[in-house]
Amino acid sequence: MQRILLSTLACTMLCLGCGTNAPQNKEQQTEDHTSDMSNERASELLSGFITAFGGAWENGDPEGIAETFTEDGIRVIGGAQEVFNGRASIAASFGGVQDGEPLQNTRVEIVTTDARFVSEDLVIGCGYFKILNETNEILSEGKWGNTYRLEGDELLMLMESAYRSSDAVDEVANANAVQKLQPNWDCGGSLACAQVAANVAAFVSSFNAESPNELSMLFREDGIRSVSELSKIALGRESILETFQSAGGGVLSADMKGFRDVGNNLAVAHGQWKISDGKGGVAAFGQWGNIFETSETNARLVMESAGRFLVD
Repeated sequence: MQRILLSTLACTMLCLGCGTNAPQNKEQQTEDHTSDMSNERASELLSGFITAFGGAWENGDPEGIAETFTEDGIRVIGGAQEVFNGRASIAASFGGVQDGEPLQNTRVEIVTTDARFVSEDLVIGCGYFKILNETNEILSEGKWGNTYRLEGDELLMLMESAYRSSDAVDEVANANAVQKLQPNWDCGGSLACAQVAANVAAFVSSFNAESPNELSMLFREDGIRSVSELSKIALGRESILETFQSAGGGVLSADMKGFRDVGNNLAVAHGQWKISDGKGGVAAFGQWGNIFETSETNARLVMESAGRFLVD
């Protein structure tokens, strides 16, 4: 049975008119519902998505899982070194849930830490997941920070960005893992893309300069940081700052491998990162899939979701 934690309450309430309280017609009710961008509605919509996603998983239906993504959906995960674009590719990536495959007869438990609208048709959410077998043994667990598009009355996943926890890594199994680099993204003449690339570059330089304040300012005030190396998801710039004050060493490098302008001064992007040990060796590497807010001058992180590549 899935457990869904609604971590936020509604920030707005519908006000009834004074005097004669005439009942709303269907058009008015629909308009009020679709204009509701409260955290409560975002959580309700995400709950419906999780039910559909988890049901298709439990039924061993890769195509059904892919149907919970937009047609042009993106899947960025810690267990792969490639990005899955579009429903056909995404369905293939979930092949493990089918009969005779390693994840047959498993289920996924998803806990939501935060859900919110970032525009009229986009919702972001973050939280934790567990994959369990028939005897409730935990096979895998980690964090997610995803972006969803509202189509009609349901959410579809626009970009999944999910990673296994890296607090219990089998270093022997991962010792010989080699990063497979994807082609770098060419921003062409896109100002928004250039701003996101500049944010990524500033993140790298501030991380390597051990400047936690500068790193936190690359996020919106209400930003989210969900990364595999942290035990908890950080909500808000103050909490994000604390995560960087205790960050480990190493030299970071990161590049953007994909970008999409999703409207309303928002963009999703994904890429690869690497931490070097300063002696020519690679300490860890993985992928990131983030959402950014752009402006006339720069881009800020709305949500960072990144994790280490781990061999199963």
